[in-house]
Amino acid sequence: MTHPDDEMYPSQEVLAMIAAWRFGEYPALMRFVEEQWIDCYGFFEQSTGKFEPFNGETPWKCATGGWSGNESLIDALRDNVGFWWTCWECSVRGGYYEFHVPEEAS
Repeated sequence: MTHPDDEMYPSQEVLAMIAAWRFGEYPALMRFVEEQWIDCYGFFEQSTGKFEPFNGETPWKCATGGWSGNESLIDALRDNVGFWWTCWECSVRGGYYEFHVPEEAS
């Protein structure tokens, strides 16, 4: 279930899945969105380096590159209210976002 058209835009089905993703299963959600992201227009990555997971949270950072397909993925994440309230850390004008994603509950 990847990109159905030649322009590589996420399908409405993919966007609906992101918006309705089950509460608390956010590491899997981030991996799913990462698969949909078009890297030649920005980036979507788990933050590595000197910043280690904080209190069981994994930092993710992304930039849309201004491409509307990536912007649609961010909009779908925003539509997932549980995810946004739980994981959104900051946004910066120009399409940059940071999320702190808690580990999945066992």
